[in-house]
Amino acid sequence: MIENLLVIGGGVGGATTALAAAKAGAKVVLVEKRAILGGKQAPRLGGEGPSSGNGVDLPRTSELIENENIEVLTLSEVVELSGERGDFNVSIREQARYITDACTQCNKCRAVCPITLPNEYEAELSYRKAIFSPLKEGFPAAYVIDIGRCLNSPPNYLPCQRCVEVCEDDCIVFDMPPEQVHQRKADAVVVAVGFDVATSDSLSQFGYGEHSDILTSMELEHLLAPSGLTGGYLEKPSNEECPESVLIAITDATELLWAYSASQITRLVEQDITDITVVYHGDSSNGAAHDEFKQHAVNAGAKLIRGDVEKIEGAEKDALRAQYTDGADGQKVSQNFDLVVLASSVLPAEGLAGLAETLSLNLDENGFVHVDEGSQGPVTAARPGVYVIGGASGPLNISDTFARSKAVAAVAVENTGGSKQASAEVAAGDGKPLTEKELQERLEKFVWSLVEAGRTAKA
Repeated sequence: MIENLLVIGGGVGGATTALAAAKAGAKVVLVEKRAILGGKQAPRLGGEGPSSGNGVDLPRTSELIENENIEVLTLSEVVELSGERGDFNVSIREQARYITDACTQCNKCRAVCPITLPNEYEAELSYRKAIFSPLKEGFPAAYVIDIGRCLNSPPNYLPCQRCVEVCEDDCIVFDMPPEQVHQRKADAVVVAVGFDVATSDSLSQFGYGEHSDILTSMELEHLLAPSGLTGGYLEKPSNEECPESVLIAITDATELLWAYSASQITRLVEQDITDITVVYHGDSSNGAAHDEFKQHAVNAGAKLIRGDVEKIEGAEKDALRAQYTDGADGQKVSQNFDLVVLASSVLPAEGLAGLAETLSLNLDENGFVHVDEGSQGPVTAARPGVYVIGGASGPLNISDTFARSKAVAAVAVENTGGSKQASAEVAAGDGKPLTEKELQERLEKFVWSLVEAGRTAKA
């Protein structure tokens, strides 16, 4: 059986995979390049309230820390992979936190730090210091120093010292080695690095950055998170008032954005925000995902307009005026809203190209991991023993993600010595769209099969 599993990426997919494998008895090394686990859903995975608005019990990042079979390496990246399926040698580079385990998170260091920066762990909706804890309920909870922004960064060691002077735990160590390289063994590798969204530069044409009440869908996620800045209740950043009218502008009609926007509409309606308008780019034949989104949005009471948002600007009484073309009759419409949400393009995760080169994976023309269409459905084009799940292979909706997971599971089971019958059982399905909970259960079944499917290739 697989004894050692390397999981790259600590988001929902990576966390689910790591936990399922660990519970099955495998030793898991979970590598995350950021300072905390959870990826884009870190506020949901780290809190104690509901981890999803859709009835799905997402894995808690605290479970990863507490599980004895899981070794978590944050601020880390895989820099070399050699060997073959069943006998991989892995080199992992870990950046220093410059804070020891003696830290009690007293916050005194943060209070005296003179450097203030946008907090990328909260979609830059808040600010952090050069010494900080990324999220209030993030894991690991240890503080970290952004050494590139700290006044004590080399070669200017110790010109500041404010944090050191107030630290009663003596846990700040600036002469700590800036990085160390770990060597690990793995029988198989799972890549779950997720995806990124369009940058603020590409959204400036819609007024993003000019008004605080024009948000991206990722920023809205952070505001709706129970452990987020507003406790899960949507407030306008400009004045902390609850918006009565919301425009969701879907600028890139991918199936992932249909599903994402549908979930956000549900949570807005749950907060009695019922004046919701959706303007989406694209024709009316966007497939099953589009049809499901339309039905969901209509049932929730949202107004759907197929058209193009042209301009968004500030208006009187703290409102925003959106100008868009209604595709039904070509009319130009000008309408006021309290809040605007831009559901923008999905992009490959930062650093995916370098990781793909390290793992000997191929990329497609859009920069995602290339996927072949085979007899078993879509399967990864990864080298034997290296499997790709989730957004690393493209902006997938739930049905496509499930299909990809089934195919990868079938290949993984058969390639690690499992029977073709076991492989077929994992891949079997009735073709019906799955709920997120069913998808999670199938993903866990994939990992259990990967771990328990008989002997690995090395045997």
